[in-house]
Parts: sequence; C-alpha cells; structure tokens
Amino acid sequence: MVAAPSPDQIGFDFGSEFVAPEAPRKPAAKTPTRTRSAAASAPQTPPSAFAAQPEVSAASATTATPTLTPSAECNLEHSAQALEQSGQYRVLRRLPVVNAYPDCTPGDATIRVAVVDTETTGLDPQRDRIIELSMLVVNINLTTGRPCGEVLRYGGLEDPQRPIPTEVVKLTGINDSMVAGHRIDDAPIEMALHTVDVVVAHNAGFDRKFMELRWPFFANMAWGCSVQDIPWKALGHGSVKLEFLAYEMGWFYDAHRAEIDCRAVLSLLSQPLGLNTDPSTSQTNALTGWQLLWQSVQQPTLRVQANGSPFESKDALRQAGYRWDAEDRVWYRLLSSSLMAQEAIWLQDVVYKGRDATLAIETVNATLRYSNRRGPIDYQPLSRWTEA
Repeated sequence: MVAAPSPDQIGFDFGSEFVAPEAPRKPAAKTPTRTRSAAASAPQTPPSAFAAQPEVSAASATTATPTLTPSAECNLEHSAQALEQSGQYRVLRRLPVVNAYPDCTPGDATIRVAVVDTETTGLDPQRDRIIELSMLVVNINLTTGRPCGEVLRYGGLEDPQRPIPTEVVKLTGINDSMVAGHRIDDAPIEMALHTVDVVVAHNAGFDRKFMELRWPFFANMAWGCSVQDIPWKALGHGSVKLEFLAYEMGWFYDAHRAEIDCRAVLSLLSQPLGLNTDPSTSQTNALTGWQLLWQSVQQPTLRVQANGSPFESKDALRQAGYRWDAEDRVWYRLLSSSLMAQEAIWLQDVVYKGRDATLAIETVNATLRYSNRRGPIDYQPLSRWTEA
C-alpha cells in the first residue's frame, strides 16, 4: 500500500524523522554565519533571476496524484502506520518536494550547496550533449546536518542540435520536440555559484565532466559526490543507486528527470546515516549525509601508485582495492590522507616484502576530484612513512 502525501508533509525513513516545514516560508533576512568568510558577504540571487529560463518542475517530472481531503489523507496515514507497526509490511511514501525549510539558526555554521543532475544524449562527454540540467541551491546547517531556508531552482531543457537516441527518450521521457529551440541561460547559473561552497551530484564523475565542457566556470568549484563521499556499503546499504537508497529511506519517486533526482539527493543526505562518538563526552551522535559529505570534501584524496611492485603481488594489490593503470602501467589506489601511514606499512610488508620503494603520491583536492585534471605528484620513499 502506498500513501501519497502532499509536498509539505513529513517524509519518513522508518525511525529517523525528516523535518519539512508545514508551509513554505521565506528565509530569514539576515545572512546566516558561513564557514567560508568570502561567501558570508555574497548576496543570494533571488528566484526571479531565473524566470527567463523555462523551468522543469519536480511536479511535472512525477506522476500526478489525486487530491485528497485532509480526513482521507489522515485515514491513509493511519493505515500506513498500522501496516508498518505489524512488522509484516514496509510502506513507501512519495518523495516530499520541499521548496522552503525552517529558517537557518543564527550563529550556527552553514554551508551553501548546489545539488546538480544532468540528463544527456549518452555517456561520452566528448560526443554527447546535455539535454536537461537541474540545480537546487540551499543552505545546510552543519550543526543539525539539515537544509535550512529557501531552495532556489535553476536550469531547464536544452536542444542538443541532434536527435535524442530512442533509449534516452524511453529512459527520461524527453523527446526532440520538448527540447527544440531551448538553451539554458548561463548567466544566472554562474551568478548563483558565487555563493556556493560545494557542488554535489550523485555520481559526480559523470555530471562534472559534462558540465565543465558546457559551463567552464564549474571547473573552479569544489565538488562532492553522494556516491563516493558517503560510505554506503560500510553503513549497511546493498547498493549506491539513488532509487534504491531512496526506497530504503521509505520513499518512491519517478526517476531519470533531473530536478526530481536532485530532490532525492537533497532529502537523502538530510537523513541521519552514520554514527560519530565525541571522545570528550562519550556520546554517540548520528551524523546526516550532509555532515559526512562535508567532512569528506574537506579532506584531500591521495592517489598512491605502487611503482615497481613485483608481478606476484598483483592479486594482493587487487584485493586491497588497487586498480591497474594501463597507460602508466602501474597499480594505484585512492585513499584518505589520514590512512597513508597505515597503507605504507601494508605495502612494505605485503607488496615489497621489507625492501624500500619509491611511491608516486598525487594529492587531489575537492576542486580536482571527479574531473579529468591531475593534482601535484610527490615522489616519496616508502621508508619515510614506515619509519615515522
């Protein structure tokens, strides 16, 4: 049984409450405290700046639901709760579409995020083109880990100047007549990024490459990925597919349109996902996806190349998460900088069998991550890490 609440109702995740306002409200007039001083004074672009670009609303991207009286909705919700409490059923509710969250709390640290998604004519950024972009910009309260204030919407459809493949039409519902003559306005998107701390996509390695070719100003932004920057498998989830994760939170939605996919990411990362114990209080606090992602964005990633590794170590390297770079003919792995010392000890013991070696360590920060650009490479002896 599936209940279909109105957009301003609460979304459910079977134990973790997702707070949405009872009615859309304007954000507080005072700009909230930001974690980046330059962004703190940057003005927020009003929604009217995007009126020139046709919008594709989340409502048009989802299946219409009949309007119910309050009493009928209440009865359905009681029935849904009864099914859940029986322990024999799980009930999916339609993903809530929220355009305004409770106002940001004065004094709390906030970041401003842009959640993006694209629909394209194919998988190759060099040959294929974007046919739809959606970008939702909103503040995230880092104390609560939840959105606050108004959600601004950007984007629309764009004519790729070539026929849309049949399989893409079937997947997205976007056909040639819908995009004919449309082009997304670049100016308001670039203006909005002046206030944004991080751009987030579900599988950023795909969207970033397409978007940087179409809008080069995205290359200067820090990027986060709601696939790679959240340890979904370690948190007990069997898949990183966006629809699957939404189902596990108790939501359903009609995927493969850019705006509703963005809203799924926004709601998903607003849920408590991980546990973090504060050593000073021994108190366990549930972190939301936004808090986990922001921690990941701030930490540089190291691309460690096991130069000169013996041929017989290839199976151990593969099992440890290393990948083969056919161009450079070397095994490499991406890991957090905090894990480098531990990784060096493993390399010395298992791969190099006690002898020294020279590692090529590339540092990749959030402005380079998920792009085709490389970071600075430092060649370091393995002993530097193992003797520390």
